[in-house]
Amino acid sequence: MMIKKILTATSIVAVSAMLTFPTFADDAKVLATVNGENIMLEDVKEFYQASPAAQRGIPFDGVKDAIVDQMISMKLIDKKISETNFAKKEEVERQVEEVKKQVLRDLWIQEQVEARLTEDFLKEKYAELQANLADQYEIKASHILLDTKEAADEVVKELDDGADFAELAKEKSIGPSGKEGGDLGFFTKGAMVPAFSEKAFSMDVGTYSKEPVETQFGWHVIKVEDKKSVEAPSYEEMKPRLEAEASRSLVAEVIDELQKDAEIVKKAE
Repeated sequence: MMIKKILTATSIVAVSAMLTFPTFADDAKVLATVNGENIMLEDVKEFYQASPAAQRGIPFDGVKDAIVDQMISMKLIDKKISETNFAKKEEVERQVEEVKKQVLRDLWIQEQVEARLTEDFLKEKYAELQANLADQYEIKASHILLDTKEAADEVVKELDDGADFAELAKEKSIGPSGKEGGDLGFFTKGAMVPAFSEKAFSMDVGTYSKEPVETQFGWHVIKVEDKKSVEAPSYEEMKPRLEAEASRSLVAEVIDELQKDAEIVKKAE
């Protein structure tokens, strides 16, 4: 099982490396030599592009030396393997063949997805996103958070008597926004806990909640300051996310098509 896990991880790196490498002018630079075999800058950059570090956004320069060390170790291991019959072991050959099959599956799926992931397809998905956001809006609200309903009712009474909401928040709110006059900025409906959101989004601009709202944080007196439509990010800003989401759905679509064209019989245990 351990060999299989290592081979699978290695195959993923190898496939990724074959698919996504830019060309650099200084790629011919030699960064290390192992038993006379060069490790080129190009090789290190390709390894980086396929690594978890690149996926997490860690800069290349921050991991370059570590990658070189790892590649040195890999070449040393490769040399030892070449000097023995390890690669000829039946279990090793079997698992290498399994990994090869999985790489072929992955590459075939990717080819099918890329053929469908056209610019027109992505723009269609972007148009759907814009349509979904057309009737959505966000509000700007402030709140005063109290630890008891009695304290919250007293704040409502003071507001009814003409007290300034922001000043009361600074004076009495136990929440972190109190020092800012209770200001929570703009937010969409799903950004706050349900009870708070339901109340805030049901209110008119310029009004405050006459009945305090209870959540797990305490009792809230809410004031809605403003309201505006949610604007979709530009197509270029959304394109990477659209590609990622569409790729996942297209993989499922390809598999569904294969299943529909096949005769599949599942037998009960």
